[in-house]
Amino acid sequence: MVTRGGRIPRAEQVGATRQQILTAAERLFAEQGLYAVSNRRISAAAGQGNNTAAGLVDAVTGLWTAPVTHS
Repeated sequence: MVTRGGRIPRAEQVGATRQQILTAAERLFAEQGLYAVSNRRISAAAGQGNNTAAGLVDAVTGLWTAPVTHS
């Protein structure tokens, strides 16, 4: 959905960013293992700012479990 001003609503932006974070986390965890991957590395792999992953998913534990629960 796009608003009249041509902008994507904030909720949709957050949802899309969260999906990018989860996809990147899942890939990195599979490639490197859970303990070798930082929030910054996940954020960078998702094309986001330094610590976006930490802001969208509750702590590292949430990132570990989120890819399993969203599949």
